[in-house]
Amino acid sequence: MQIFRSVVLTCLFCLSLQSASAADDIQRLATKYYELRQDVFQTQVINSGALPIQEDTFKEFSNALLGHLKQAPDWNPENPEWQRLQVITINELKKIKADLSEDRRLADENSKIKNALVQGLSENLTAAQLSELVQFYSTSTGKRYVGVRTKMREEAARGLVQIMALQANPGAKSIQAQAPDPKELSVLFNLFQEDILLMWNLLEPKSGGDRSGLQAIPMTVSMEIQTNFESIESLWQSIPAEERQSLIEWRKSPIAQVERKAISASALSARTSIDVEIFQKIVGERFSQLEKKLRVEMKP
Repeated sequence: MQIFRSVVLTCLFCLSLQSASAADDIQRLATKYYELRQDVFQTQVINSGALPIQEDTFKEFSNALLGHLKQAPDWNPENPEWQRLQVITINELKKIKADLSEDRRLADENSKIKNALVQGLSENLTAAQLSELVQFYSTSTGKRYVGVRTKMREEAARGLVQIMALQANPGAKSIQAQAPDPKELSVLFNLFQEDILLMWNLLEPKSGGDRSGLQAIPMTVSMEIQTNFESIESLWQSIPAEERQSLIEWRKSPIAQVERKAISASALSARTSIDVEIFQKIVGERFSQLEKKLRVEMKP
């Protein structure tokens, strides 16, 4: 009996080691996949707390801020006082961006989000599925696709800043919409599905919260694309036609569909263990301080 028990315990121990080893393999694959898909996971919410606008859009963003400060017929970018405050605003935005990129609280939260998403991916994808995804995104086509999509996201964010500036300055020159072909717009919009799924589920309000803002996410993404359609379409067209077609077919494949479901499920499960509101709180405080400073600076 003693020998039998020893054999059983030894077998169970070996099985546990094999199970742990398999879990470690899935975790490593999930981490590798996460790192390869920076076009999806380095979003505005989980970008180390960095201000989600680029410095080359600070001017447009400052126009959006200044437009909300005062309502008057002559209050526009041509006004000398506006231009003076714009210089102050752009300098403050640079400071805010630098401070946020070094904010330990946001860096810690970013780490939590990454860990939660990787854990979710390891639970929603098998080792075989992760291996297939890692293999694809390690190819030249996969890498080019991720690189182009990263730039497309940046251009879409630029479009959002332009929309904000226009809404704050109704009298300003309207953004010239390119009236894109519906079919071409549909192709580009579909390339942003992962972003919509990730943001929707990460921003899912906790019990009893207001979900109305979620409904605006797809519409906002569509507006971003349409506003900066020419630049985004140009980036997509920079991929050779044959590769573009293969990517469209890839996105229709069973593994790509499973991938999107896993991204959605991982984001939703991650939502329960993270605090995405911390970003809104910290950034909100800084912009509230900036607004107060501008109102003090503003001449009567």
